[in-house]
Amino acid sequence: MLRAEGILRGRSKVPFFAFAVSMFLFMAQGYVAALASPGIAPGGSAPAAGGGGGDGGSSPARDSAPSATTAAAAGGDISLDLVAAGPFSYNHQTGVGGEYADRTIDKTTGVVESLEGGDFECGDKVVFFTKIEADGDVDGSNDIDLTFKFLKEPTGQPGVGFVDLVSASKNGGDSGNQNLEGDENAAIQSETSGTLGGKDAIVGDVRVTNINASDVFILRLVVLLGCQVGGSPTGNLHVAITDASAGDETVSVGNQTIPLKKVEDIAAPGIDVEKECTGSAKIGEDITYSITVANTGNEPLTDLVVSDPLLGGTLGTFPTRLGVGDSVTRQFTHTVTASDPDPLTNTVTATAEGQFSQSTVFDTASCEADIEHVPGIDVDKTCPPSGGVGDTITYYVTVTNTGDEPLVDLVVSDPMFGGKLGAFPSTLAVGKSVTRSFDHTITAQDPDPLTNTVTAEAVGEDSQATVRDAASCGADVQNPAIELVKDGIDLAHVGDTAPYTFTATNVGDVPLHDVALVDPNCDGAATLTDDGDGDAIMSVDEVWTYECSHLITAEDPDPLPNTATVSGISPLGENVSDQDDHVVDIIHPAIEIVKEADPVSGTPGDEITYSYVITNIGDTTLYEVILDDDILGHLADFEDPLDPGESIEFTATTQLTADEPIVVNVGSTAGTDVLGLTVTDDDPAEVTVVLVKEPPEKNLKEPPQVRPTAFTGTDRMWLGWVAVLLAALGTLSLLASGRREDEIRV
Repeated sequence: MLRAEGILRGRSKVPFFAFAVSMFLFMAQGYVAALASPGIAPGGSAPAAGGGGGDGGSSPARDSAPSATTAAAAGGDISLDLVAAGPFSYNHQTGVGGEYADRTIDKTTGVVESLEGGDFECGDKVVFFTKIEADGDVDGSNDIDLTFKFLKEPTGQPGVGFVDLVSASKNGGDSGNQNLEGDENAAIQSETSGTLGGKDAIVGDVRVTNINASDVFILRLVVLLGCQVGGSPTGNLHVAITDASAGDETVSVGNQTIPLKKVEDIAAPGIDVEKECTGSAKIGEDITYSITVANTGNEPLTDLVVSDPLLGGTLGTFPTRLGVGDSVTRQFTHTVTASDPDPLTNTVTATAEGQFSQSTVFDTASCEADIEHVPGIDVDKTCPPSGGVGDTITYYVTVTNTGDEPLVDLVVSDPMFGGKLGAFPSTLAVGKSVTRSFDHTITAQDPDPLTNTVTAEAVGEDSQATVRDAASCGADVQNPAIELVKDGIDLAHVGDTAPYTFTATNVGDVPLHDVALVDPNCDGAATLTDDGDGDAIMSVDEVWTYECSHLITAEDPDPLPNTATVSGISPLGENVSDQDDHVVDIIHPAIEIVKEADPVSGTPGDEITYSYVITNIGDTTLYEVILDDDILGHLADFEDPLDPGESIEFTATTQLTADEPIVVNVGSTAGTDVLGLTVTDDDPAEVTVVLVKEPPEKNLKEPPQVRPTAFTGTDRMWLGWVAVLLAALGTLSLLASGRREDEIRV
């Protein structure tokens, strides 16, 4: 039994003699034990008092005789005994079960001093016990600090090891616990890394508290056994107590080591999955995946399940069992879709159980395929088909990502709207569209049709390829217009009926409807005589004609102006019109003749000269002017036109006769205006014929010669008075009545 010196909390009060005797007996006992102990082989463990050694078998009976290790540590008050729980006495998955009890060496019901790899599998929890016993002369309550080391790698090839000190506790319910007051406890103080025998190890510091005299405390340690998948370990794994102390005093630990032998026999199921795939593909193309599952452990695998969410979940083409060292490969395809991420990374998982260990193993493998994206962009522009000057028309611009990757650095530009259109976002997801509207007021300077082009350009987020598209939209700038030409006679007389004709033409570039003509001078509404194709729509360049008339009256102004208006409505509702006027000159043709005789009296045979003055007293030129005299006959035809205010003078000579006492003859004239109307005038002239007798000869034998006269009588004096009276009356008559006659129409 291992003992530690100097850990008593107080000094013994026995007499010095008794103390010396007891020391002598203690040393003698240790010497005898040392002679009887066979020693500790490298890699083995020191048997503890009261039990045998070995891995489930029996060892030489030692009963209660102290071991050589205990004897070597004699002289203390605390003894330690490190063993492993029988590998079949507890649950390897939970670490629950097993007890130190009376230290019976048995794999199933007791404890062992070494372990065999074939009894364990990777992931097991391995249980170790340490018996801590205090002598009866221990004074007070003591805390015991122990340091354990657990190899992380075996003494041969790596691949297995203890990976974690899971817990340290009192092994409750263990009959090996003796004389405990119930306040004892154990806890891990720290877990660090170190070495043991030159190999990496876990260093676990454990504290056991409240150990009193005669206490026997069974410390339970649970350690996790881990494996490296695919490893090929050899050699042993050791667990050892390397240090112990009680307060300031050191507790001798000797060389207590528990080996786990033949680590290559630890059931270590292993699985490896590998996945290969096509490096890149375009959307719509297939990616080929090659999946290989291999058994890398030391036991067959069962319940093999290989799953890949990209390929539909569980891949049923794999077998459910895989022998040691076996592998199986299957191929699968996936058609790339637009919704797949880029890069397209997917993971396959292979899960199985070791046939013997029943431990579950799994492995995953991923494969990444680059999606070769093809960017695409489409821009569409719509606008009204037409508009008029001054109209505000709205353009709609729609940009769509038609490719299979997001677009970045999107720029939409339109020179009509100032260049870059900032209303659009800078990025556009796959399949997404964005529409914005813009207004433009048509001006007279705009071209017709008003066509403008929008351009959209962006960069594929993944491919970094630039794509662009353009779209144009043309709005017909409507220029509705109508033209009116009014025609009619230029000249007319009062009482004439003046006819008017109207020609309306669509001189714009759009058809017109509701075409109407208004003329205030028409006697009644104008009559539509020709409406083109008869569909009530005045097409471009179509001509419509109207007619009306007006009876000219004396109340009409001269000249007679009037204005006609034609109007129509464009398809956009714009009213257009045009006016044209026409002037009718109302002419008043008139002619005047003034006739005079020179002399105004004379005797028969006298020569009389008549003068004629013909004057155009109207307001229009007269043509074919003639001069007649009722006695002298037709006197003249004047070839030259007689303009208003102009006169023609003419003279004619004749001799008086004795036929009438007073010769009255009338001069007449006529002229025709441009319209063919003839106007006339006449004017009489009187000449008095004076009859004068010859004076008698002085030779009364012959009667005197008498001048012929138009009058006869015997009283010469009376005749003279009569002649004077008639001349006076003629003169008065001329002065009273004048020489102008009314106009005569022919």
